[in-house]
Amino acid sequence: MIFCEFNLGDVQNFYDLNSNRNVIRFTGNSAFENVEEARDFLLNYKDYDENGFGRWAVI
Repeated sequence: MIFCEFNLGDVQNFYDLNSNRNVIRFTGNSAFENVEEARDFLLNYKDYDENGFGRWAVI
């Protein structure tokens, strides 16, 4: 397994992931309305910089 930060190449997969009600049940977020909303989320996601950690993609 490889853990890495989400990036804009992950937008579609991130949208699909957060469209799953069983996933968002644990994240505390609501589902994205569309792929552009997922893209905006990733563009504005500051947890890596502000906290040194955040959500991770698992490959």
